[in-house]
Amino acid sequence: MSASKRGAEDPKDNGQKKQKTKSPEQLAFEGLFNTLKKDVLEKVPDEVGEDAKKYLDYMVHYTTFGGKMNRGLTVPETLKLTLKETGKEVTDEMVLQASVVGWCIEFLQACFLVLDDIMDKSTKRRGQACWYLAERSKGVAEPKVGKMAIN
Repeated sequence: MSASKRGAEDPKDNGQKKQKTKSPEQLAFEGLFNTLKKDVLEKVPDEVGEDAKKYLDYMVHYTTFGGKMNRGLTVPETLKLTLKETGKEVTDEMVLQASVVGWCIEFLQACFLVLDDIMDKSTKRRGQACWYLAERSKGVAEPKVGKMAIN
């Protein structure tokens, strides 16, 4: 098997990852992320404390955002194709609701990936430290997330 088929880096790209152009659907789906994250964090009771809310905010972004989002994107796209095929109108509200379901699937997938990384003792995910190996915050006695990743 040649080096290019094994996934060796192209010497002309200087080791830099090529950025793919995102479709309007991908951009719209990604654009919903911060709104959903904010909505979820607003539901966290104040008794939990500000540090815990900051941790949750960081964790949700670190573990969920930045992947290909194929699973989540499939939901609104399937809705559009199905309704188009049956001759029904697709409304913005329908696409929004399907996108929310898509993000729920992305959140669930992120959980599965965290657990898989722990079981496999993986060290990297999407070019960064796996969540359980990530820095929690500066100045904390236990700097790594560790087994707290499963809670």
